[in-house]
Amino acid sequence: TALLYLEIYLFNKAPFGIFLPRNAKEQILATPNVIDLSRENVNTRIHYLKEHGKPFTTLVYIPGHIMLYIGNAAIDNQIVPMTYQNIWGLHPKISKNRSIIGGSVFFPLLRSYPENIELISLADKAQFKLGFIE
Repeated sequence: TALLYLEIYLFNKAPFGIFLPRNAKEQILATPNVIDLSRENVNTRIHYLKEHGKPFTTLVYIPGHIMLYIGNAAIDNQIVPMTYQNIWGLHPKISKNRSIIGGSVFFPLLRSYPENIELISLADKAQFKLGFIE
């Protein structure tokens, strides 16, 4: 678990040179400008990130997890926000199982995932905050 801890803690430092505090909550609070979108629906959250996110200097926070916004990409003829994150997996809405990802990935923030529409979007968590490093 020590290796996993270091990977989660330092994953933005090695490839991007971003030095952040130890955990996700401290990381989002360390940014000079935080926008709390927790009361917004998933579509509004995704739209706001696409329109106002600054690639490589915007953090996306959900409880216990941090993502680095890296810009927008075209997927299936839609423009979607892309993130770089270290993620274990996604949970379905009903089951206690999860779909395992298990690594550092470039991952789209979608309202739902076509591979399994039962998976809960990371953009649809109870808290959703954007932190702007610059």
